[in-house]
This record gives sequence, C-alpha cells and structure tokens, in this order.
Amino acid sequence: MPLVGLVNGKRVASTDLSADEFDALKADVRAKRRVLTLPCGLPGHGKVSKLGTQYFVHNPGGDGCSARETPEHLLAKSIIVKAARAAGYDAEPEVRGHTDVDGVAEEWIADVMVTNRHGHRIVFEVQWSRQDEQAYRARTARYAAADISRTAWFARRADHLPPAGKEIPIFDLRIEGTDAEVAIGGKVMPLADAVHGLLTGRIQHRTHLADTGPSRTELIVVGDDCYRCKREFAVWDVQQTIVTGRCGVEARSAFRPSLFAPDRPESDPVVRAAAAAQADAMGLRLARLDTRTSKTSGGAYLGFVCPWCNQLSGDFFIDQLVRDARIYGDPKIITVTTATTAVKHPHWCVGGAAGPCENPTPAILAKLERERQLVDGPPSVDVPQPDRAPMSPETARRIARRMMRGSMFPRY
Repeated sequence: MPLVGLVNGKRVASTDLSADEFDALKADVRAKRRVLTLPCGLPGHGKVSKLGTQYFVHNPGGDGCSARETPEHLLAKSIIVKAARAAGYDAEPEVRGHTDVDGVAEEWIADVMVTNRHGHRIVFEVQWSRQDEQAYRARTARYAAADISRTAWFARRADHLPPAGKEIPIFDLRIEGTDAEVAIGGKVMPLADAVHGLLTGRIQHRTHLADTGPSRTELIVVGDDCYRCKREFAVWDVQQTIVTGRCGVEARSAFRPSLFAPDRPESDPVVRAAAAAQADAMGLRLARLDTRTSKTSGGAYLGFVCPWCNQLSGDFFIDQLVRDARIYGDPKIITVTTATTAVKHPHWCVGGAAGPCENPTPAILAKLERERQLVDGPPSVDVPQPDRAPMSPETARRIARRMMRGSMFPRY
C-alpha cells in the first residue's frame, strides 16, 4: 500500500494530489487514458483507506507487495510529509536508496526523506509492528552509513524499549481514528507538531536539566550530643536539590559526597542560615563546619564540630545519625532558594515560547564535575576498632536515652 506510484512514468505521491485530482487520476486509469504502475513495475490503481489516506495498490493478481502497510502507517507517513513541508523542508515519502556493506548494496526504502536547504537528509520512520532494540540500531546505522544525517522513529509499540536517546530517538506513537499523537519528553502532542518541533529546534535533546533561575534545596536539622562534653547541639544535612527546566520537567540531585570529603553542600551560606534558624526554633546551638584531620580519615576533611567544646564529630557518626533520623524520626523538611545549578538528566526537551532548556554554563559544569569527584571520594581506609572500656552507668543511661529518641546505632 504505497503512497508513491508512477503515472505515465513520472513519480507521483498520492498525498500530493487533492481529492478531485486523485478522483480524476483513478478515472483516467480505469479508462486507460493514463497508466499507473507501482515502484515494482506492476500495474496498479488508486484507493482511499478507511482513515481517509489516498494510496496506490496493485491490480488484482499483483504480487502483493503493496499489502504490507496498515491504514495507520499510511496516515502517519502522510502527516509527516505535510508537517515537514510546512516547516520549510523538502519531504518525499518512500524514498529508495542503498547502503554498501562489504561491497554488497543493501536496498532500503525510507518512509519519509526530509532534506534541508544545505542538502542534509533526515529520515522519519514509522514502525507500526513490534521491533526489538537491536533492529532499531541496525537500521539506524544503515541509514547513517548512507550519509543520512539523522533518523527519528515513531513507534506504536515502544513500551519495551529504553527511553528515547539522542543517537536513536524512538518516540511512542498513538493513532485513534484520524488523530495521531506522539509522546516526547513527558508530553503528548499531535504527530505534526512533533515533526515540526524536531525540524525547527523547538524539540532538542539535552544531557542536563538546567534551571533558568534559582534552584530549590531541601535540608533537615537533627539534634546530637557531643561524646566529649555531653552537651547537645544541632547538625544539618542537605537532602536534595530540585531543578526545573524550561520544559517543565523536574529532576532531583541527591548529591551526597563521600565520607571525609573536603567540601560538602551543607557549607552553602544560604543553607547554613536556614539550618541556624531551625536550630534556634529547636532550642539548640548549631554545630560549626571546620576542616580537621583524623586518624580514621587519613587526612583533612570538612566536618561538624561541637559548638561547645570544639570537638570533631566524625563523619561515620553524623552519617548514621542522619540515616536514623530519616528512617525512624520525622524531621522537618526545610526548603531554601539556592544558586542556579543543573542535574545530569538526558531527556528530549519540549521547549515553550522561550525554547528548550539551556545548556549548563561552563561554571556550572565545572561545579558538577567537582561534586562528582567528591562523590567518588578518596580511596577506602580501614577504620580502626579501638578496644572499649567497660561501660559506666552514666554511659548506659545516655545510650538508653539515645535509643528512645530512635537511634539504632548510638555511639559511646
């Protein structure tokens, strides 16, 4: 059921003809005033699908090569052609070509071939039947080997495939009656709008989700008691940073540096000020952040220090304290506005009037790289396990109080 035929030897796309022109062609073919043949060379005639798409088909007794495509497939191809032309591109359905593989020409037929003013070619493929990821990759590579700049897929059964990537974009296609819709970037839109957006740059692939304004950071404040002076103070922990792109997609960065890192997100002045306000509301003095050294870390790192006696609280203990608070407690989530940042979040961005998401600035990319290095952390160290003295009654009472507050791994 192709859209392309040869009328008196000249290539004609059925969708390029008006309804009256198509009816006139059918009448002329029946009266043998004009000759219609299909690309395979056999005679044919025109028909209209149940969805209203004009197409060509073999005459009775043909070889059946025209019976492979569904009405939905034909409709999608005709929509893509019209949308590409409306965007200012040359577009032709069912363009034949070949790729040389080890000296052997592999023939192919592109559903829609789009060419820009620079001569760069883009292929749009409609995949109505199920196809595995390996076949998508092989067919895309075949087009690339034939000097096709890009290939985009609209597939009915894409639920078993990985998310649409930059190299092999496979978008979910849904057709109900004559309405064809595509899901891209979490949004559902008409197929024509998707084609227009991909060709004009309104829809682009992005490796990061970048805020256009300030980001939002969430933190919690937790009470602790110093193992040296036994006085209570507050520490704080950044839970996540929320980034919203121009496309409306949200992503969360749960940046948590490794233990004994030289920097940490809690050092942000805005975050620290919010933690101090919450500590005041809890009736606690806020810990200080200071660079210290310890035998356990094997070097210097930024850690919490008791505000009463200046004793370092080790990262192992602070990490467990925060974990216990999240699991067994109900700490208040505090949200503050922090500096613009980005999150690594590959996605197809559907931009609005302002366009797609901006790429992160070099400064933000450098910041993300520093954070990545902090997460990787230094080489692991063996944590010494010192012999403990017999537990005093006072220590036992303090441990009991900590367990009653929800700490499963109290330190003493």
